[in-house]
Amino acid sequence: MRSLGNNFRSIIAAFAIAAILATTGYLSGVQNSLNEIRMGQWKRLASENIVFIGIDKKSLDGVGYWPWPRSVYAQAVEKLSEFGATEIAFDVDFSSPSSDQEDQRLAKALSNSAASVVLPTFLQPNATGHGNDKLVQSKPITILGDQAWIASVNVMPDADGLVRSYPRASDISGELVPSLSSVLSGTERLDTSSFKIDFSIDPRTVPTYSFIDLQNGQVSRQEIEGKTVLIGAHALELRDSLTVPVHGVMSGPILQILAAETLLQDRHLRVTGLIPILAGMVILALLSLIALPWIRLSLQMVAILLLAVAVEAAAHYLFMGYSVEVTTAPVLAFLLLVAIIRTAGDLDVRTWLLRMAKAEAANTRLVLDQVFEDSSDAIVIIREDGTILEQNARFLKLFGAAITNQTTHEAQGILPAILSDEARNAIQRLSQSPNDNENLTSHGRLELELNGEEKFVEFSVTPSQVMRPAKDASNDVEKFTIASITARDVTVEVNQRNKLEYLSRYDEQTGAEQRNEFVKNLVHHGNEESQTTIFTLGLLRFDNLISTMGRELGDQLLISLHESLIALDSHIEGVAMLDRETFGIRLRAPLDVSFAADFPNLLLTELTDPIVINRQSISIDFCIGHANGSLGGEADARRLVNQAEFALREAERLGPNGVCAFNARTNAHQQRARQLEQEMRGALAAGEFYLAYQPQVETTTGKPVGAEALVRWTHPEFGKVSPAEFVEIAETTGLIIQIGQFVLNQACRDARAWDDDVSVSVNLSPVQLLRSDVVQEVKNALKTSGLPAERLVLELTESSFIGDEDDLLHKLDALKSLGVSIVLDDFGTGYSSLGYLARFPMDKIKVDQSFVRNIAKSPTNQAIVRSIKVLADGFNIKVLCEGVETESDLKLVQQLGCQEIQGYYFGRPQSTFDMIRYLSNPSKQVTTEAPKLEVVQ
Repeated sequence: MRSLGNNFRSIIAAFAIAAILATTGYLSGVQNSLNEIRMGQWKRLASENIVFIGIDKKSLDGVGYWPWPRSVYAQAVEKLSEFGATEIAFDVDFSSPSSDQEDQRLAKALSNSAASVVLPTFLQPNATGHGNDKLVQSKPITILGDQAWIASVNVMPDADGLVRSYPRASDISGELVPSLSSVLSGTERLDTSSFKIDFSIDPRTVPTYSFIDLQNGQVSRQEIEGKTVLIGAHALELRDSLTVPVHGVMSGPILQILAAETLLQDRHLRVTGLIPILAGMVILALLSLIALPWIRLSLQMVAILLLAVAVEAAAHYLFMGYSVEVTTAPVLAFLLLVAIIRTAGDLDVRTWLLRMAKAEAANTRLVLDQVFEDSSDAIVIIREDGTILEQNARFLKLFGAAITNQTTHEAQGILPAILSDEARNAIQRLSQSPNDNENLTSHGRLELELNGEEKFVEFSVTPSQVMRPAKDASNDVEKFTIASITARDVTVEVNQRNKLEYLSRYDEQTGAEQRNEFVKNLVHHGNEESQTTIFTLGLLRFDNLISTMGRELGDQLLISLHESLIALDSHIEGVAMLDRETFGIRLRAPLDVSFAADFPNLLLTELTDPIVINRQSISIDFCIGHANGSLGGEADARRLVNQAEFALREAERLGPNGVCAFNARTNAHQQRARQLEQEMRGALAAGEFYLAYQPQVETTTGKPVGAEALVRWTHPEFGKVSPAEFVEIAETTGLIIQIGQFVLNQACRDARAWDDDVSVSVNLSPVQLLRSDVVQEVKNALKTSGLPAERLVLELTESSFIGDEDDLLHKLDALKSLGVSIVLDDFGTGYSSLGYLARFPMDKIKVDQSFVRNIAKSPTNQAIVRSIKVLADGFNIKVLCEGVETESDLKLVQQLGCQEIQGYYFGRPQSTFDMIRYLSNPSKQVTTEAPKLEVVQ
């Protein structure tokens, strides 16, 4: 009866605890893990009815920028529709407008698509964050939403951050919107209920292709026809990822497809309720009450284990075959509790606990001893009588003390005196205030000579009261006081800190001052009442020297130069390395004005002789910049150094031995150039660049045959900026590529409205030819504008031919094959014009205006133009003279036989609208043959 009663109580206790855990949700984590194990164990294949087109890293790299223009998506819709896709869905945000052209392009593709198109909508936090309306609907812009179906892509994770279920529809602003998974599976049901996703469906079996592969034609019609296609983010950079069971981190679109596959395969999981599970636990409790008292404890444990395995096996079977998710965690918890309670009841609990306590104490002691011995710190424990209680191996190694009897050896004489004193004082402080355990630890640093080496040791001393068996039989234990000393060798750290501090102030190679140290010393020695002069010494072509003779030799050269400058004159107070090729020189205060004036010559004279390093004689050219001013603080000092560096850059333009003082006006010009460079990108996007066109006419008739497109920039602050100024900046920064594309596209569009026999000339920068795909850009401009290739003329300067001539010839041949004309611009001002004409496919020579303007008064220019005409006739190409400004210029060019003319005499640069008016009624017509003129000899 007693055994039966104990058994009954253990079963009821286990049932009660398991029921409480189940109803309060404490077992939800365990149940989620069990569900995940089942899904991971029984893999299922995707139906392959849904195809995923991923915007992955390969696609981002292929397109080259993000976000993509909507024409990219439009092309995808058109291609998928052409391939016979039944439905096209996007998991891409279209809630913000793009340019009108791009939005219209995508809207047209949606409207013309043979497949139905689904666009996403979702709820997102209100940007204001005020009031009760914390979520707002984000839906496609009207022009796109009117051409497509709308589906919700909202996903809500569980409390642990994992997504396990998906809604059939979402209530967005009072409207039920079907979820994207419902639409993709074709099982739309307008209610807000959720279903559990079956993550046993393997996402790797979903047909997946890269967006860029679709765009490049690497996805076939067979792979798309008759299927539903989802396009969405698949790159980590786009941050559209969620955490799910079994698979970990998963992209949002793949999650949408798994949810759709769950519905498509009728795998939405049905969860058993808590009541059937509690009923099952009651049955198990009754069976346990009847059976357990009659078998041994070991057999009870085996029976409980087999029963747990059977329960979980049944759950696996129901999940695999019938999509049922059985809640087995409470049952398993009940069985585990029964096993624990039955085991505890059959053992002597007190004896067991005592053994456990002893084992735990022994283990703890072993662990603490091991930690104590393996500690990276040196540790020694001192008794209140001054003897050493314990020390570790690190202590012996650090202080070199060989202690043979640790229970009797005195600390005095082994430890440094300061540590012994700190230990004694700490014990005394604790003895005087035994209840005050705070602020009793002391810290410090020692600088010692140990084993013949200088070392830095950081230490801390902490007093403590511990227990020991009492000598007096009337008490069990007694208290005594110890001091724990922890020491650490920080020599390496201190030396590294000192080295870093040194390197923050001085150059590692040369020992010269760093820029910040140089500025601080300037502030220290300067004042507002007196003038300070800063010199900068620059090494010309230093990089060429390093590439020729090696970096090591360059370092030795800089060291030698620093030493020479320091020893050069007593007036020199400090020398700094401002950068790899520039020394800064500071003179002693008060400034000797006459010495400062002669100092550049002194420097150049003293540094004239070659420097011998490793038996090699090295000659270096120098230039010097200098600036002076008063110093009221660090800002003034930095300004003075910057001015001296700017003066050095100007001195470099003068070549070897160039000397230049800071000039505020030149600096202002450079600042303007920097400002123009910074604002040029925004200016192109803001529409500040525009085109003007200068007419080109036939020499004999004055009939318009073309116009040159000239780019102009109106700056909101500076007004009209000269092309001579901003083109050089654009070529230096590479922005000329974007500006050149704008000019090419705009010129082709404008010329489309001109007469059919009038061409447009566009200048190509050498940078465009070298760094961009000019052939493709010309193809795109002609295609989008509809301009015939025969009406496009590309002008190249002779500087374009410096470099890889074979590559340039290949590009020019490709351009000629398109039908465009090639003109050699600014002819006569370059290098080897005859070689270019012989090798490259030129249609026309454009004589530079410097030879044409006022040609009637220059026999030399007449001879040059006549020679160019003879040369052009030999190659059977035309000659265009630019710079014709007067009637005298016109008549002489006519007599020389040049076929075409450009200049102010026939028209200044004008807008495309003025160009259209000009073409309808040219202002100057040559109606008679030009008279024969006597060419000036």
